[in-house]
Amino acid sequence: MYFLKLWDDLRSKVEHNKQSITPIDIYKLCSEWAGKIRSTNILKIRELYNLYLAYFEGYNINEYQFLQSWYSLRDLIQFDILNILVVNLEHAIIRCRDIMWEILVFKTNRPCKTCDSELRALTDNKKREIFFCCDNCVYIEDIFGQSVKSLKNQLSPITPEMQEKFLLPPSIP
Repeated sequence: MYFLKLWDDLRSKVEHNKQSITPIDIYKLCSEWAGKIRSTNILKIRELYNLYLAYFEGYNINEYQFLQSWYSLRDLIQFDILNILVVNLEHAIIRCRDIMWEILVFKTNRPCKTCDSELRALTDNKKREIFFCCDNCVYIEDIFGQSVKSLKNQLSPITPEMQEKFLLPPSIP
């Protein structure tokens, strides 16, 4: 299939440049690949795009350059891109989403009260409040550690400025 070939091309670019590639380069490659998925007229593929990748539209990765990384770029390249067997298009789309999420959304060292994973820091649309969300069990809490049952608006990644303002330490890779 055409889109799986494009995914293999993305992997080849990462493999070829793995010594010098940056997280921003990887995010942009994934974003370009996602854009090709978005432009298809095939309904099932568009549905997968809307479900997994539409969230990332409109984010300028250059505005999300944090001073400290919460992931190992080497591991991201090796285990999330190069050594993953992508068996179908939905798997490739999910993999793309996971890579973009890992690079874009700040991961704190704050533990989840439910499963002990480290929480991601996200903000409301007005960038006034910070919420902490678990990737594994979908637990959400506010800045005061109070559990949040539901949110009215979609959350967005915090910016480096918000991370500094709220003194949020990153997870250790």
